[in-house]
Amino acid sequence: MATLEKIRSKSVLLLIVIGVALLAFIIGDFFTSGRTLWGNDTTVAVVGDDEIDYQEYAKAVQNVSAAGTAEERAALEQQTLQSLMLKLLTQKEYEKLGLVVTDEELNDAVNGSGQVFANMMVQQMTGGQFASAGQFFEYANNAEQYGATPEQAEQMKQAWLSFEEQLSQALLQRKLYSMVSGTMVANAIDAKYLYADLNTDYNVQYAQKPYTSEPDNNYAVTDDELQAEYDAHKAEYKLDEPSRMVAVISVPVVPSQADEQTALEMINEVVAKLNSQPGLEGLRGYKGFETVQAAYSLDALNKAATQGGNQSMKAFVDSASVGQAAITDHNSSYFQIAKLNRRAVEVDTITTSYVIVDASNPATADSILNLINGGISADSLKSVAGVLMADTITTSLTKPVLNLPAEVGQMISADFSTYKQSFINAELSQAFVADTLGSHAPYAAIYTVTSRKAPQTIVEMDIIAYRLQPSTATVNKLRSDLEAYISANPTAQAFYDNAAAAGYNCQLTNITPSFPLIVSGYNMNGQPAYLTESSSLGKWALDAKAGDVSGVIGGQATGMMLAGGVLGIFDEYVTLDDPRLRAQLTQIVRNNKKAQALIKQLAGKGTTVDEYAAVMGTEPATQAVNVTRPSIFGSELTARIVTTPKGTFVGPVQGENGVVVYTVTEINTPAAQPELRTVNADFQQRFLGQLDMLRLLLGDGKIENRLNNFQSKD
Repeated sequence: MATLEKIRSKSVLLLIVIGVALLAFIIGDFFTSGRTLWGNDTTVAVVGDDEIDYQEYAKAVQNVSAAGTAEERAALEQQTLQSLMLKLLTQKEYEKLGLVVTDEELNDAVNGSGQVFANMMVQQMTGGQFASAGQFFEYANNAEQYGATPEQAEQMKQAWLSFEEQLSQALLQRKLYSMVSGTMVANAIDAKYLYADLNTDYNVQYAQKPYTSEPDNNYAVTDDELQAEYDAHKAEYKLDEPSRMVAVISVPVVPSQADEQTALEMINEVVAKLNSQPGLEGLRGYKGFETVQAAYSLDALNKAATQGGNQSMKAFVDSASVGQAAITDHNSSYFQIAKLNRRAVEVDTITTSYVIVDASNPATADSILNLINGGISADSLKSVAGVLMADTITTSLTKPVLNLPAEVGQMISADFSTYKQSFINAELSQAFVADTLGSHAPYAAIYTVTSRKAPQTIVEMDIIAYRLQPSTATVNKLRSDLEAYISANPTAQAFYDNAAAAGYNCQLTNITPSFPLIVSGYNMNGQPAYLTESSSLGKWALDAKAGDVSGVIGGQATGMMLAGGVLGIFDEYVTLDDPRLRAQLTQIVRNNKKAQALIKQLAGKGTTVDEYAAVMGTEPATQAVNVTRPSIFGSELTARIVTTPKGTFVGPVQGENGVVVYTVTEINTPAAQPELRTVNADFQQRFLGQLDMLRLLLGDGKIENRLNNFQSKD
């Protein structure tokens, strides 16, 4: 009882201790998560009057690939959240409009007229494992009959249900899109004028006095004039979400000249040892070198050189003796050494037919080999049981270029490499199996060499590569120099203003909650490439205050160091505090002043384009103008041109790049107008192609993207 009384007497103190601990935990989480203390801390986005919970986002983002750079993953995460926003809005719209997908419609999509679309979805979803939705349904609902375990059968059922849900959503989206597109239908008047706009060109003879011919210093622009121009077009600068204008300094972490010189001395030392020692013995004791064996025909090397290839490699091959090594490629961070091991004159290019067979039964390959040597036709051969593929190719044995499925190409390339002499020595038109070791089991390749080109020079080499990494001293200096610059310029404005004088290139970029990244360029497929470490800088910028400057972000591991300063935060509109907008509007106001002055100077100086061209000190020129395409005259003058009667002289008038005089010399109108259906397709493509369904469904609502609050905690 005494012990119990002690516990009771201490209960108030114990409760206080527990309460303090809990409060510390809550406050600690508040400061580390960046979320509000009393608000809803699980809302990852607010879409109009609705919210998306973080758990819903977390479940959706599980399917996002973890591969790629941090920036690519951040972009995919944002795309996932955008998809959830669109899904939320479309679901509300479906309910409002009463849109549903019936069992009959689903059945038609799987088994009836809509199965082409469903089949494509299945092939994409299953990676080609199933060719049709019907096949997928049959397997998913009878998986155990096809040898699946009960667990696998249940997984297949769930996979089918997931597909069915995705298909239902796709069908609903098509219904909604069809309804929206149905509101954008061209009538007869729309069709007439749209077709005319798209297909009427106006040939213009003109002369232009460019604004650049007038000194900027003669046309000062005041703050009041800038503000008036801004106010006149303020709606153009409205933002969908708050934006932060960030000044960014990026420093690639690359080897210094001292690093390069040190590496070059080491490379020259290695080359000397390779020249004096057999094989690759000269590399012993050195780290960082990668070696591959390569063989080339002299013809191939010569062809590559004439097409802008490695000239040093060609010069080396032309002059080197067997056993000799030399540097054949070199830039600031990469060195290549070649060592010639063999030079010979032999057959390189052949034409051969090949037959890939299923050799699970050894007699299969033998019987098909006999059929080929017995003279069976190629068409007949393709129908023989056990034949998987048959074709004819002409290629180099030394450097095969095979436009074949990956597995087949690898098989044939391996045979060329391992059994090269078999292809060189084989009797023409006599079938043989090169793979005497059965390396491709259960498959075999049967070859028939039908022709060989004349022998040519073949060279075999070791290609030795060395990729130079920046030294620790170089990395430390890059970091310390950037840190010193940040310390000397602790405000965002100073950070931006003084960068050029310190030898840094400082760029301005916009960071938003929905796009906390910096695009550095675009690849050949038109996909954006992101500045390395910009996802980290973006997260910092979204939490920073105006005027803040970051520390150094990144380092040797990613090959990039970044630092940034928040020059301004724009909530609803971009303002004149943005130097890019200020410069743009300054040029517009200045050009307006120049236009007025030039028009006044040139008025009455002539009555033809030729006369005005002489006064302007230029030559007459011609230009085809179409109201639907951009032109050198700008949109306002283009609109005036297309309403000018043929043969009428006009000017001088203000254009986008200068003061212009012109005459429309020819109007090329379309011969005939197509039927309304064709024009309507152009009409819908023109307007629906620019349709932002998310913004359309959102209406006047707002989006608040809070994803950064959760990512900052990670």
